[in-house]
Amino acid sequence: MKLSLKTASVVLGYIGSVSAVVLLWRESFMLTLTLFVISALMLVVLRSKKITAVYVFVALWGPLTEAIAIAKGVWRYESPDFFGLPLWLPFLWGAASIVITYSYEYLSRFKDKK
Repeated sequence: MKLSLKTASVVLGYIGSVSAVVLLWRESFMLTLTLFVISALMLVVLRSKKITAVYVFVALWGPLTEAIAIAKGVWRYESPDFFGLPLWLPFLWGAASIVITYSYEYLSRFKDKK
């Protein structure tokens, strides 16, 4: 099976994002930079206004909802940078939104072929 450049970028972006969090979670600046680069590369390859809009929305609202939960004592991060959140969190939320949105669009193509 041959993967398109777009699909490959999303798959590698997902693997890279998860790996970066596992390996760099104690190095907030490096993890932030890494997730920013991964997200930017995926967005450049995908060239989708819709996915970019979803990225921005989720990168803002995901951490905001977590900040509320953290303020209520639901959970905490080991190494927070501001408001109980790590600096890299918006980029992880954004990267996740790319993977989810692209996957939905990709899988929808198979449904439409019935």
